[in-house]
Amino acid sequence: MKSHSFVRNTLPGVIHYSDRLHLPSFSSYARFLFLPTLIYQKNYPLRKKINWKFFFKTLVEFVVGIFILSFRFEKGSSFIQETGLRKFTVTEIMQDFVENSTEVAFLIMIVHYVCLHCIQNLFGELFRFGDRLFYTNWWDLLDLNTSLVKWNLIVAQWIYYYVYLDFKNYVCDNMFAIRLVSFVLSFAVHEWLGYHLWKTTCPLLFIFFIFIVFPTFYFEVPDRNVFVILNTYLIASGPALAVLYGVEYYISINVPFDNRSRLEQMFLPRFINYITWE
Repeated sequence: MKSHSFVRNTLPGVIHYSDRLHLPSFSSYARFLFLPTLIYQKNYPLRKKINWKFFFKTLVEFVVGIFILSFRFEKGSSFIQETGLRKFTVTEIMQDFVENSTEVAFLIMIVHYVCLHCIQNLFGELFRFGDRLFYTNWWDLLDLNTSLVKWNLIVAQWIYYYVYLDFKNYVCDNMFAIRLVSFVLSFAVHEWLGYHLWKTTCPLLFIFFIFIVFPTFYFEVPDRNVFVILNTYLIASGPALAVLYGVEYYISINVPFDNRSRLEQMFLPRFINYITWE
């Protein structure tokens, strides 16, 4: 995503130069790789000096967050680790999901804080980056569309410039089509990354967001506190489904032999074969 932004922002000056070709320096590109932004610019707002007190405070928070996540993931779940060794009933799966839903929502909050607060602020402070708006109050919004945007402003900004505006300017200006393409492309990339990281796929997360979350963009939600809570759980339930990737991973370890075709491996989760509908 950074490379795409760098090429998009520098290519016009290379193609349409007149007398002398002005290429960006390697140092500006190398600096851009470590700055907490996905949009390349020649100049960024910079602070005068590094606040080392804030830097080390954020570093401690990052270490504590990683410790909590690693401890929980190391502890694991017997349900996940035993997949592939025996079959599970739908009742067992739903019971495990309900019992751990609150904990998973809490872990998602920690992941969000570690990735979008600690890491971004650490690199931002180290390079004196001035723009520190990485997320806003996504947790108390009724509009799910706005919540997803404010969850990660860094990626949302990249999607707006290089997917939303490009589709609107060069394909069509239909709002529904633009939103759908942006949404599908975003979660298709998530699935693609998951496949290459874990060598397995579980497109239920993609299906959940496309067929359940996306239609909610067009529903009016009453301004009540109960709907704020439900909205928060709906946002957290998507990443909670990412547990299924762990299920697929342990199946690949417990039952490494897989004689399915390449297409089936990419789009058909193996855990379906280990579920009894009871």
